[in-house]
Amino acid sequence: MNLVRHFTLAVIGAAAAVSTLAADLKVGFITSLSGPVSSLGIPYAKGIQAGQAWKSEVAGHKIQLVQLDDGSDPATSARNARKLINEDKVDVIIGTAGSPGSLAIAAVARETKTPLISIANANLAGEEGAWMVTLPQPAPLMVGAVVERMKKSGVKTVGYIGFSDAWGDLVYDALTKAAEPAGIKVVTNERYARADTSVTGQVLKIVAAHPDAVGAISEADHANSIIAAGRADLCAVARPHLANPAWTLMEAAKIGYVELAWPKQYRAAKMQLERDLERRRAVQAQVAGLSPLEQANRALGV
Repeated sequence: MNLVRHFTLAVIGAAAAVSTLAADLKVGFITSLSGPVSSLGIPYAKGIQAGQAWKSEVAGHKIQLVQLDDGSDPATSARNARKLINEDKVDVIIGTAGSPGSLAIAAVARETKTPLISIANANLAGEEGAWMVTLPQPAPLMVGAVVERMKKSGVKTVGYIGFSDAWGDLVYDALTKAAEPAGIKVVTNERYARADTSVTGQVLKIVAAHPDAVGAISEADHANSIIAAGRADLCAVARPHLANPAWTLMEAAKIGYVELAWPKQYRAAKMQLERDLERRRAVQAQVAGLSPLEQANRALGV
């Protein structure tokens, strides 16, 4: 029901942003129905459809919903935004499931002066964010709470590991800004792609730096590698659950543990996610022995 409420609140805000003379409110919705962020994008799609069914009219405006899949690719997110604005003539855009995609859409929204309601953490200050409203809590707020806790626990050094994309940058920047005043030194900045199946190399570098704590553990593989290296007996994961309440379900699927019970209404998404991950592992296995040129040619179908 949270997704339904978020949709309704978002559309009410959009209705206030468009002309009162408009007969209908045309909403462009971009989400990730495939790719690494689909574990978030698919529930968002179901939520917004449920929201429209529950509240099909807001402030006298009938809602028309135009939905596009960005495949978890920020470049596609931006192209979808331009299509929705230039061809479909939407009044407002809602999207997307991942922060990099939302930031890409934000640039188009700013250029075209189209209201954007971001459902991913993509806060931008000043003029850059003048045409967007972000629903999730900002990275500095989340990271600030973690740094405050580390300071109380006597942590003096912290290692960072995060995504090699815009979201990873947002979290790292927030960490460095909050850590210095708290007397905490950030000793590593290790990154990995969302599609990577292992971060062992990055974790070994962090272990070699001997930090008092490790920040931005966001995948089960991180925790497994840290525990296997003897750096910790227990890894507690908190913030990823704030960004994605289904984090445990997603990570279980990524490491191949399929026995975890999913809520009945999400079981179709479970099967789709497991098939998607299996295909991805098969492709990675096929290209593992190829040169970069051969991998590029395979991707292009040459």
